[in-house]
Amino acid sequence: MDHELNCLLNAMFFAVVLNLILPILADYLPVNKSNEYFKMLSHHKMTPVSSSVIVAVITGLAVYLGYLFKPVDRLQKLT
Repeated sequence: MDHELNCLLNAMFFAVVLNLILPILADYLPVNKSNEYFKMLSHHKMTPVSSSVIVAVITGLAVYLGYLFKPVDRLQKLT
């Protein structure tokens, strides 16, 4: 269980770090910033704490549910 907890915490940590860094890096990309992805990154830049909490919770739940239900293992058993 210790390995799974470390994996969960690592995923949540990097989700928060990426959520804070990607909006800053997006400002320097030479692309059209009017699409929905850049609008979302812009919003994340304006609300770093709340968006980081949401991203961390979603990432943590995704990793936890993956360990709990093991969907890839179940799909591999079908073939």
